[in-house]
Amino acid sequence: MASVLPSNLSFPQDTMCVNDKDDEEDDKSLKDHTEKVQIQPSLSGADPDDPFAVLYDHIVPREGRTIFFSRHGESEYNVQERIGGDPPLTPRGTRFAKALGQYMNTLALDGLKIWTSTLCRTGLTAQYIKGPKMETPLLNELNSGYMDGLTYKEVQKKYPEEYKARDEDKLNYRYPGGESYVDCCHRIAPILAQMEEEEDNLIIVAHQAILRCIFGYLLKRPLEDVPHIKIPQHAIMQVTYDGGENVVDFIRMPIEHIEQGVIEASTA
Repeated sequence: MASVLPSNLSFPQDTMCVNDKDDEEDDKSLKDHTEKVQIQPSLSGADPDDPFAVLYDHIVPREGRTIFFSRHGESEYNVQERIGGDPPLTPRGTRFAKALGQYMNTLALDGLKIWTSTLCRTGLTAQYIKGPKMETPLLNELNSGYMDGLTYKEVQKKYPEEYKARDEDKLNYRYPGGESYVDCCHRIAPILAQMEEEEDNLIIVAHQAILRCIFGYLLKRPLEDVPHIKIPQHAIMQVTYDGGENVVDFIRMPIEHIEQGVIEASTA
């Protein structure tokens, strides 16, 4: 690990305050939450078109609750500007994975749990973090259907009408044979319910679109903002519930990545 980060390295933080067991047990817990989220809207009268309304109605986070989040490290598809797939990490992505493990392990959080998607780039990113890991397809990246593996330039050339439709409405656009952002918001509701009921010491390593949906929920953003929330790469996001709102600290790792130009956190 010493070769990954200098021993005297400090991790700069930005703070943004926004008002607005085992695998079998984990699977059972997720199933229980799935059933709970599915039946509660009819009981609460919550808007069925708002994927997070039932959670806001029924879940109040514990004061001081802290959860860590991270995008996966830079992947081969990131560099090639390809959509979806199940690519491995680049060497820079692997360096980030080691730095992420070093940072989280240094915190020495008691009983730290690690949740990832079932795609290899999140598992590879979390591999150096010590603690029990749970993979769930609920955290898988937005399904890009039959455009999976294409670049956006290829999509624009082969499917100009689809490209235009996505550009005009990123929230509701559904990839043919795939998903939309709204679909993903509904899909992650069970994992959000379980996340809020967990004690401290949880890190979720997921994908940009999924983290946009999660942060849309945590920061109570309008749904139309979700596709535009910037999730920095090669950074750790620490979210603490404080005084009725979530405070987000961004801990940036000094490891270059393909999206270097958009690393700055945004309230967009």
